[in-house]
Amino acid sequence: MINYVVVHHFLQLNKEEALKALPHKAKEVSLEEAYEDLTKNLDIDTWENKRGPRPWEEPQISSKQK
Repeated sequence: MINYVVVHHFLQLNKEEALKALPHKAKEVSLEEAYEDLTKNLDIDTWENKRGPRPWEEPQISSKQK
């Protein structure tokens, strides 16, 4: 036989206490700062366009799959 005990705790908090109990928000970042961070960490000058076949196109068998 398994017994379950459920305890309900209700706390009444004022606005200041409730805000302190919430997780803190991350630092607000401006658009310019986010752009600078992305341009520093990503290489946007060397990329290759890749796409899969469209449903109406026949799949091409590459030399690797033969």
